[in-house]
Amino acid sequence: MIQRHRTLPPAKVIVNAPAKRPWFGYPYAIVGAAQFNAQAALHGVGGGDEFLSGANAATANIVPHPGGLSLRLSNNADMAIEESNLTARQPKEFYATAALVQASNQALAAAHSPITLHTDGTSITIWTGWSTQNILLRVTPQLNAGNPNLLPQNCNAVGARVVGAETESMLGRGQRVAARTAARLAPAAWQAYKDAYYDEEQEFNENARADAIAREYVTALPNSRRALATAGANQYAKPAVGEAYMIATIGGGAPQPNGTSRVRDFASGTDRDLGWSFHFAGVVARSGTDRVTLENYARGDNRQNGADPRWYFQMYGEQAAQTFHEVNASSPNYANPVTVTVGRANDAKALHKAD
Repeated sequence: MIQRHRTLPPAKVIVNAPAKRPWFGYPYAIVGAAQFNAQAALHGVGGGDEFLSGANAATANIVPHPGGLSLRLSNNADMAIEESNLTARQPKEFYATAALVQASNQALAAAHSPITLHTDGTSITIWTGWSTQNILLRVTPQLNAGNPNLLPQNCNAVGARVVGAETESMLGRGQRVAARTAARLAPAAWQAYKDAYYDEEQEFNENARADAIAREYVTALPNSRRALATAGANQYAKPAVGEAYMIATIGGGAPQPNGTSRVRDFASGTDRDLGWSFHFAGVVARSGTDRVTLENYARGDNRQNGADPRWYFQMYGEQAAQTFHEVNASSPNYANPVTVTVGRANDAKALHKAD
């Protein structure tokens, strides 16, 4: 039976082990001196500087959890991370067994990733039963065995580091896989798109053609579980360590005066003004159906591919309401979204040239 990762409420996250163990209700977390650091917004520092320690700072505003800590715990009880929706706090660490960290670093090395996972002397204990427990070590990232604050800001650039790919190729790889997935569920509109693109005698309206693909894709979704599972897409996207999730908007966008792009979301029947049309999250650790990702995103201060200290971790599962796709697709930041796996094996090819 496949189970989802669970959330340990504050009542099960204990600072010091009690003299007498509980008889039931496992698992419990004994966290000791672990602080569970995360970056948080600092009063008076907002906009493009949000989560920084000051205006245009080179460090994030990192603070320990203020109390009432809940943990996301993997089903195998060998990974744990602060429970967060990433709005107020974005985790800067997670906890995992030594064996899991070693396996993750081996997979990252095999992907030629410059990312490694680093542990120190801080640990927590997960009581899984009366006489069973797991020791989890605090994990932070390193870039080229050094300072992770040199990681870039843009999500595709961070994803490229995890995947071991060139930043310039990451978006093209993802677009190609996303386009193929949408095409699988929108074959009529996709064929019409290609016919129009290669027919020099008819006018090619890319936005209208892309909207036709998006409409057919969304219409097919309610009955597309088998096709999505076969494609490994949306809630069935299951990247390995050294690969990345990518969620992408499908549809044509009309530029707006404020720099956004207006895209029709056919599921909701609304127009959405989008500042970006995709997001990447590189997988750096995995336990069964649970994955920890390393992420960042465009913050609006034009650091883009330059160094930004606001990287963070998050954990996703494979069960309902826990998948990367469901968590992100529920946001109005995307329209007609598709989620795919991107790795070094995906080659970059323009969207309109895809087979």
